[in-house]
Amino acid sequence: MFKKYVSIVLFVMLVLSVFTGMIAANGEDVSNESHDDESVGKAFIKLKYELDTEKAFTHSEMDELQSLGWTVEEDQIFRLSKVQEAEIEVNGIQTPVNDGLFEVEGSPDTIDIRTPAGTYSVSRNSEGEYILVHEEDFYEMMDSMDRVHLSDEHGEISPLSYGKKYSPGEWVHCNRFNGPLSDDVHYDKAKNPFKAVRNFTGSDCDMALLRWLKCYSHDHCNIEGPAAACSTHIGHSALYHRH
Repeated sequence: MFKKYVSIVLFVMLVLSVFTGMIAANGEDVSNESHDDESVGKAFIKLKYELDTEKAFTHSEMDELQSLGWTVEEDQIFRLSKVQEAEIEVNGIQTPVNDGLFEVEGSPDTIDIRTPAGTYSVSRNSEGEYILVHEEDFYEMMDSMDRVHLSDEHGEISPLSYGKKYSPGEWVHCNRFNGPLSDDVHYDKAKNPFKAVRNFTGSDCDMALLRWLKCYSHDHCNIEGPAAACSTHIGHSALYHRH
């Protein structure tokens, strides 16, 4: 009786083992098939600021900028960042971008991409990927934010003077200097480029830029919306706040 029981148990275990192996094999086949039909695209934003870095920054300031993800060269600083999330069109197909990645159907030699920042034609590289890099000029973007903007719905939006120190809850024309290392001051990007860049890094404006929202470009910042519109787009308060 005991031998018969053992035989039954062994038979059941054998069946389960075979069935589990079939499921694993089928799952692997499906996974491989889906990857064969898709390629990977990567989306980045390159934010650059052209200036004489030797005159603009001390060595300690250069080190701090580098710790914040900026590359310091002789005639510019720049930061290459992944697009965190966005909706784009790839060959006419609506496609999400998540953590810098997007899918491409098949593996064509080139793809046409339409983004909130413009349209691009991108070729497949030697590794079979499509690399999209959109460039923004930091100075032009900041310059637009520091000018008077017109809004049909909300009237004029005027920035306050440089050098003002903000407190949480105050009205602000743009939360673009409330990054984690900010000292809460609105600096002139030309006269104090280090503090302007430091305060910007990780700000609401920076986060919105990396999500390719409406304020991605100096051509659109604060022109068709209320003050600190990008803060509301990412679910933050339009009043000044710290991170």
